[in-house]
Amino acid sequence: MPIVTQILNQMSGLSLCQRQVVGHLLCLWPCVRGRFNFVNLSRYSSYCERTWRRHFVASFDWGAFNARWIALAVPAHHHLLLAYDHSFVPKSGRHTPGLFWFYNGCAGRAEKGLELALLGVLDLDSNTAYALHAKQTLPSADATKATKATKATKATKATKAVTDVACKDLKHLQESQPYWPPGVRHLAADGAFTRRHFIDGVCELGLDFVGKLRSDADLRYLFTGEQAGRGRPKRYAGKVVWSAFQAARWHHQGQLEKGVELYSATLYHVSLKRHIQVALLRRSASAAGAQRQVLLFSTDLKLSGRQLVRMYRARFQIEFLFRDAKSGAGLTHCQSRHQAALHFHWNASFAALNLAKTQAPATAPARFSWASTRQKHGNQHLLRLFSSKLDLDWNQVKNHPNFQALENYGVIHP
Repeated sequence: MPIVTQILNQMSGLSLCQRQVVGHLLCLWPCVRGRFNFVNLSRYSSYCERTWRRHFVASFDWGAFNARWIALAVPAHHHLLLAYDHSFVPKSGRHTPGLFWFYNGCAGRAEKGLELALLGVLDLDSNTAYALHAKQTLPSADATKATKATKATKATKATKAVTDVACKDLKHLQESQPYWPPGVRHLAADGAFTRRHFIDGVCELGLDFVGKLRSDADLRYLFTGEQAGRGRPKRYAGKVVWSAFQAARWHHQGQLEKGVELYSATLYHVSLKRHIQVALLRRSASAAGAQRQVLLFSTDLKLSGRQLVRMYRARFQIEFLFRDAKSGAGLTHCQSRHQAALHFHWNASFAALNLAKTQAPATAPARFSWASTRQKHGNQHLLRLFSSKLDLDWNQVKNHPNFQALENYGVIHP
């Protein structure tokens, strides 16, 4: 692909052999059928298994590659923000680095395997996500000891382990800071990252956090009246009581959708110890009498309620990266026990997804199917192989009137 060659030629510190192998790998990735391992890659290319093993453990700056690709592929006027999330990767083997018990959201329980942290870029205008940099989450010593601790000390060790994970996430963000798109100001993450230590670290990096609160969050109204003139100035005007919701103390911003009212207010969060902008999505009472509410927040006090909801809704696009990478892009297929090979494999899988979105046909509304991309690239690879083995002129083959029908054979969305 021309865009891959262009980016690799701009990256310094790469040998000619590494440029050729990485460029060939990213073009080959959507064409592979079956498992994405070294043996199967050798079946679809002229490189042998040993060559793939050697290059998978070599150092390659995937963050710089994806940052250059985003700068070329995404229009400059689009509104971008960052997204961060973890994902469970099943893996067996006693000698695999980082093997531990991590929470698997699909199974709803902790399972033994690996965990990766992904920093992505959200495009609000096209409502899609692009992977920027993936890194393995290694278990801490306290987390390892917590599995063998007594009940009295297990809670304390687990709390220390959560804090250690937050430190590692902040370190990942700090290391990837040179890859951030210029002008990005917000980071979106789910409710699992709503922790004081993590949010303070994000703000120190120059970003505003967008996340989710518990439905019974401990919040305080800000005092905006006239001070008495004596004693300490009054800062708060009472606690937010969710069982007796006072709509007059919130800014009503209309209906977000049918039956869902949107409110916003600047409040003080007791646990986070900071002022935050809160968006309240409150559903009207159902026939059964139940009433459901969702609390979104941001450290950016200038955001409106609708802007906050739009940013947090876009955060879910990073989940589609995990879905496509696991279902068809071979994220879970790496059979190496080398940590560098795991890092290379995971980032190559996400980079292949990024490149596939560039080649997706422009449709309204925009839609992307990794399964269709794999089918189309596999057909192209097979047609090119037929042409070379049968001594056919490739230019005549691809200019044939029926070439597009063969290229789109079995494609869901041509």
